[in-house]
Amino acid sequence: MIQIIGLLLFGASLIFTSSQPVLGQTNQASSSSHLDHPPAAHQHQCARGVPAPDDEPSLESVQVETTDLRLYERFFEQFLGARLLFSMDHPLVDRIKTYCYHHLLITIRQDLKTPRITGWVQVNFVVRDLETLKQEVEEAGRRLASSEPGVSGEPYPIRVKRGIPRNLCRVDRLELVGPEGFLIGFNQIHKETCRPPTLNEGPRQ
Repeated sequence: MIQIIGLLLFGASLIFTSSQPVLGQTNQASSSSHLDHPPAAHQHQCARGVPAPDDEPSLESVQVETTDLRLYERFFEQFLGARLLFSMDHPLVDRIKTYCYHHLLITIRQDLKTPRITGWVQVNFVVRDLETLKQEVEEAGRRLASSEPGVSGEPYPIRVKRGIPRNLCRVDRLELVGPEGFLIGFNQIHKETCRPPTLNEGPRQ
């Protein structure tokens, strides 16, 4: 089981939970009219099978701006194998794609009039088996590199950090560095290292 534990957007932090197998396998495209947010049907399709306790906060979707949507198409579709749920082009206005990744809707938008670079966006998940995930991600990187002539090494940098402090615990952490500062982090918590917060101290994101 994988849980999303945080999203950092230019320093802002949101807490939410979800679960899904490690890497997606299929891409499914659908068309719809233009909306600022993904249709409710897409939210339901992406979150299907995920418990939503009333006493836990939740996050429906994330929207990311980019200067070049093709960068994210390669990252989500060719590398991560995320499901494509929504795709729309508005000539001279914008291009939009929405992916389902770990039961989270991630919408990527390119404004054709005023392109905006993504900047620093970080999405974090909790995983039970970091080593298996690392092997799967590395294999996905090798497949992508072998399919593109002239590409060598890792198409997307992978960083592993051991025993780092996070949320009052020690974790092993894997980071995938995507386009334009977009980063996905996976944390495996060592529960035996966790300690209760002290006075005036809360969990760190």
